[in-house]
Amino acid sequence: MDNVNCPHCGDSERIVRYRGWDRLHHVPGEFTLVECVCCRFLYLSPRPNDEELEQYYPDDYLSFRPPLTEERSPIRRFDRMIGLRRRCDVVAKKVPSGSLLDIGCGTGDFLAVLETYRGWKVRGLEPHETAATIAREKYKLEVDQCRIDQASYPPDSFDAVTLWDVLEHVDNPRCALKRIREFLRPDGLVVIGVPNRDSFDASLFGPAWAGLDLPRHFSVFSFAHLSECLRVAGFDRVTMSNLNGGYHSFALSVRFWLDRHPSRGWSTALVLGMVNSPAIRLASLPYFLVLKWLRRGSTMIVTARRPTNGT
Repeated sequence: MDNVNCPHCGDSERIVRYRGWDRLHHVPGEFTLVECVCCRFLYLSPRPNDEELEQYYPDDYLSFRPPLTEERSPIRRFDRMIGLRRRCDVVAKKVPSGSLLDIGCGTGDFLAVLETYRGWKVRGLEPHETAATIAREKYKLEVDQCRIDQASYPPDSFDAVTLWDVLEHVDNPRCALKRIREFLRPDGLVVIGVPNRDSFDASLFGPAWAGLDLPRHFSVFSFAHLSECLRVAGFDRVTMSNLNGGYHSFALSVRFWLDRHPSRGWSTALVLGMVNSPAIRLASLPYFLVLKWLRRGSTMIVTARRPTNGT
């Protein structure tokens, strides 16, 4: 485990906000989220080094799940497809066609769906060997197995770059965004989906909020911090929105909260059953639409452009 200074401003003074464990895969260890005294950025320190990191990304990690074509449940398959099309629409509404790089593409679902949109040429980058292999074999996608700091694409290669639930895993977000800017053509679009520190869920669940995901998430972004990162990296025209209120994140946070405050007997099963009920999800739709409208959903979608003058 390596102690690090604030990845946002570089300051070393911090205070402890949360201590916790790996709630998702239960890999042993205690982890600490700290807040920078200077800029109030929330980040993990100490954090796993490169040698330790692999154990926290097992083959059943959510982003490495079997591709959409192998989803057995029709309801889950439909649900996943709706989410993927929403992501594709975010890109296509701002850049109608062109070449796109998806960083952290997992098993390739997003790229496979975007390929069905007219005029798109897609490519993926995925450091996890199993996920990259699935994307190549199942969808016949061009996927480079490496991290973003190891990528070597020529300047001005892409019209758009996407990072869905990726930037929070990167050890140096500012350096990553600067590299992405080099890959983009002038007026090129970057689309970033990350947990929203300003979300209602973050306030409600605290240490049990799924957006923290210790120890895989190195950074926890507010919109103010992420927009500043983008501007320092040379982007402009920064916008923020929510695709939806974040029901899946809410349900996972409830599960983590129950793990932190265990109940006995039937009450825990009852709560989990209600949270996972399609009827409850449907009934909660107005609530999550309000969160989307207020931009307080658990995940924020941030877009920005490389300036047209190329500087």
